[in-house]
Amino acid sequence: MTGEGFKRVRQMVYMILLAGMVVVLGLVDQSSAFESHAKLTNQVPALKANERPSQGKLQVAGADQLEARFGGQLDQVLAEMPDSIDPKDWRLILVNRQALLDKEPDFEAAQTPEGQVYDQRLQGDLEALMADARAAGYDLRTISAFRSIESQAYNRQHQYETYLNQGKSKEEAERMTDAYIAPERATEHATGLAFDWLSQAWLDQGGGLDDSFVEDPAAQWLADNAHKYGFILRYLKDREAITGYEFEPWHYRYVGREHAAFIQRYGLSLEEYLQLARYRDQVKSGS
Repeated sequence: MTGEGFKRVRQMVYMILLAGMVVVLGLVDQSSAFESHAKLTNQVPALKANERPSQGKLQVAGADQLEARFGGQLDQVLAEMPDSIDPKDWRLILVNRQALLDKEPDFEAAQTPEGQVYDQRLQGDLEALMADARAAGYDLRTISAFRSIESQAYNRQHQYETYLNQGKSKEEAERMTDAYIAPERATEHATGLAFDWLSQAWLDQGGGLDDSFVEDPAAQWLADNAHKYGFILRYLKDREAITGYEFEPWHYRYVGREHAAFIQRYGLSLEEYLQLARYRDQVKSGS
């Protein structure tokens, strides 16, 4: 076997071992976190169909909506956008309930101190964020990063059955599972670019992956600073009909520093950012 062939085999074995580790660790982390969320909510009101943003077609902003949102500033906003916004860029891959993954993207793996796997290409920015968070007094923990499509399918089924065993109706169990756990081919975690972060202080007081984490000082630091390292708060409040997911103050996605800075400046979701880029290209081409 050539040196190059041996390197490929070694990388394949490494990835297989890491994937197995993630299935074990990811299931433990996610199960306990979502069970904590269920305990905190206790009673779940039944939602009407039109109040379930994760169902049906996601909203897409057209020219009229963009004009209305930015008003007379739209031309300035378009001019300030990064020059190159390619939806095929590995950092900008869109994954949601309508943009499904055909397969898990290929990437070289790195690991967090907790053993969570992620795309090695963002390692420098991730380590810088963690170091600066510690310097600011916040000990962030990676609850989850990469999850395979297979493990995500298991997570959904496991959590659905957990809700049923807690006495939820099938409709409530389905709604709660659907609101917080993506379908297996609609999860950003399969890209190696998504992270669920909580602070150690939040964990020590019994906190989990629930929206009250937004009040934790570490969550506020992340919201104000993550973009400086290329990360965006992925599921914003009041954007559920666009992203397809409820507000998640713990879920961050890597897009690169230049893109993150613009997204943060204008308070956009990734869907809105890519739609704005398409609109700019249409304006430039005159179509």
